[in-house]
Amino acid sequence: MPRIAISYRRDDSAGITGRIFDRLVARYGGDSVFRDVDNIPLGVDFREHINTVLAQTDITLVVVGKRWFGPLPRRRRRIDDPTDPVRVKVETALRNGMPVVPVLVEGGAMPNIDQLPDSLKEFVYRNGLEVDSGRDFEQHIERLIRSMEPILARQTEEQTKTAPRAEEERQQPEAAQQVGEDRQRVEVPPAVLEEQSPRGVSSQSRLRPSREGTLVGDRVAPQWVPRASEIAINVVHFLLWPIFFQKFSNMLKYFIATVWIIFLCIFLYWTYLLAAGTLEHSEQSLPGGSKQLIR
Repeated sequence: MPRIAISYRRDDSAGITGRIFDRLVARYGGDSVFRDVDNIPLGVDFREHINTVLAQTDITLVVVGKRWFGPLPRRRRRIDDPTDPVRVKVETALRNGMPVVPVLVEGGAMPNIDQLPDSLKEFVYRNGLEVDSGRDFEQHIERLIRSMEPILARQTEEQTKTAPRAEEERQQPEAAQQVGEDRQRVEVPPAVLEEQSPRGVSSQSRLRPSREGTLVGDRVAPQWVPRASEIAINVVHFLLWPIFFQKFSNMLKYFIATVWIIFLCIFLYWTYLLAAGTLEHSEQSLPGGSKQLIR
């Protein structure tokens, strides 16, 4: 749907602007043509209000009559006032880069560049046309509409191309927010995991998979640890340092048990060698080499 904004000065061209407005509404619809954009709500910065309204339009028609400059006493002009609504509208349209079409009515003419403030000098280079309020009004308004059609078609085409991109950019933050919410619903809070974990076992170690052996406490017991070490640990619990041994970690317990088993095996083997050597020596010391049990 095309959107057309009309800028005019009421004490300059209110009558013919109304006729132009009616013809454009009959052609494009009442929702497509904006005229009284200076009906600004109370307490609102009129510059921001005008900028918001003009940002939604495809083309701006600037109706220029004989009193468009807004003459005031003592050779002053309203167009020289930075707060003049007509000036602000044209400045905003030029700054936004939208098509600006001067419409010359009731003897109005294009201003010279030295007649305009610096912010409006670009307006001089915009091509416009004349709309007579007399018998040629219908012919002139039809010419105006024909001239606007290519501009509106081009603006509509650009909006059609940029609409999917704008919609995609708008949906990206929403999709990211939805993913974050889904993650929050799926993930279990760490506090809940700590409450459900056994005493002495962290939530990370409880959830960590065991690839090298059996998960014992917060450590992974290697598969090379012999089964006898577990039995030795139980024996050591009863025989060797029952209180002090509780303070060791599980891996240290395995190490102590393994060392204890090694020393026990060495001790047994040494005792066996000692006993065998003593017995052999006793047999050699007997006369005739007879074997006698020494008591």
